[in-house]
Amino acid sequence: MHHISKYRHFLMWVLAILCAGNSLFAQDDSTLTLDSVSVNEDNHVIIGWTLETDVEDGYIVIHRKLDDNSYAPITPVNQVGLNQTSYVDNGVNPQKKSSSYYVVAWDTNDERIAISDEAHQTIFLQEPDYDICSRTLSVSWDNYRVTTSAGTPQPLPVPFENTEVFISYNDQNFQTAYISEITDDQYIFIAEQEGKYCFRLRSYTSRSDLTSTSNTMCVEVKFAPAPLFGDFRRLTYVTDQESVLLEFLVEDPVEGAGYVIQRLDPDENTFFSLDTLFSPETLIGFMDEEHMADLRSETYRVVFMDSCRVSSFETHDISTVYARVNTISDSENLVEWNLYDGWEHGVFEYLIARRLQGMNDFEIIGRVDPFTSSYIDILSGLTEIEQAGEISYIIRAMENPTDLVPEPEFVLSNIATLERETEVFIPNAFKPSSDIPVNRIFKPVFSYFTPGSYSLSIFNRWGEEIFSTSDYQSGWDGSYKTGQARAGVYSYIIRYTDHSGAAFEKMGTVLLVR
Repeated sequence: MHHISKYRHFLMWVLAILCAGNSLFAQDDSTLTLDSVSVNEDNHVIIGWTLETDVEDGYIVIHRKLDDNSYAPITPVNQVGLNQTSYVDNGVNPQKKSSSYYVVAWDTNDERIAISDEAHQTIFLQEPDYDICSRTLSVSWDNYRVTTSAGTPQPLPVPFENTEVFISYNDQNFQTAYISEITDDQYIFIAEQEGKYCFRLRSYTSRSDLTSTSNTMCVEVKFAPAPLFGDFRRLTYVTDQESVLLEFLVEDPVEGAGYVIQRLDPDENTFFSLDTLFSPETLIGFMDEEHMADLRSETYRVVFMDSCRVSSFETHDISTVYARVNTISDSENLVEWNLYDGWEHGVFEYLIARRLQGMNDFEIIGRVDPFTSSYIDILSGLTEIEQAGEISYIIRAMENPTDLVPEPEFVLSNIATLERETEVFIPNAFKPSSDIPVNRIFKPVFSYFTPGSYSLSIFNRWGEEIFSTSDYQSGWDGSYKTGQARAGVYSYIIRYTDHSGAAFEKMGTVLLVR
């Protein structure tokens, strides 16, 4: 009898499938509506339905679609009562595929009460596809599907309007990332950080409170390999090449990583790229030959890129030391510069070096503390010829030595040059009785050089030579023979050679005032 009962139950199940929707086989006016199928947080499928019937005793049978597209019951007789409205199917893995269901209500006599005319299929979220170079996660899914439950399944309208995409980062709470139309099946997400990203979908409608949630898919995001840290080692002017040398350190360089050298355009206040370097070295150098470091302080930075050529981080901005010099008196030059900011532990001191015309090397003439940016060079200790012509200065910034910097570096500024022109000043009048000593005699004044040979001759209005000397430090005091020359205009001829040996002759008149 037991075998006969099982056979009869099987026949009733087959009959239910073949005659689904046929009211001739339904008892009274009972209706069975499949509301939705959904995946819970434990990754089990929940099937929900609504049964309206006057029958008090009976059971619900859940049918799941098999791999051969046929349906089979997954609940034994009398396991799910008529008063239940949902069932959790833990016999399928929603992470692998979507699952389709319909339900049938039976009475205690194994007579069918009602059958859902629809079969509902869960949303299936596929494993996100991660593109390491674009840092994008392509999230794709199979949408919620509704078909007829008997015979050859036919598509039916879906009870939802939209699909909400949820995202969780590093196991935090899920947040809404995107809302799509119910027909959409893909979403592109850009990962801003490395870590674990999980996605879940929920389809819903404004017409009811019915929803369907998908399975949850997670992916671990790792960015393309990139150096962990890098910074400037120094930025210096290279005098013999008239170029700017930029050197930077790379901690743990990785294969394929790139380094973009950028310089600031002060007119636009924006950085522009000079070159992109690829090197496995930990100390990398770049020579900028098209700079303007002779006219201003140039600012640089380095953008570190990963192996996908995506910007990873950038150094702080660093500027060259720009020196300039001006004359503030006949015997003083003022040298000024901007402070160097390229070392983590700062500058120890600044050295001021000077080169006189005709010299090949710079000589250190002064030192100042790391917070001073000017120096007055007093030239009175130099000879006049040493003060003449070009005087050049260069600033050397010395790195502050620490336990972390056992071998401190130095950087150089541009070469700041001042041209001190040789001059010959010839007075046009003098007064022997003047209160000012310099005005009591007539002689030329030579600036920044001593004449190699020299002669001064004074003539009266009849062309008679009344005074002459070959000593450039001597001059005419207005005397004539044993007395004093009369006030008036006198002529002179001055002959001399300059510091380079060139010969000159100057002729003119001078007024003697009494």
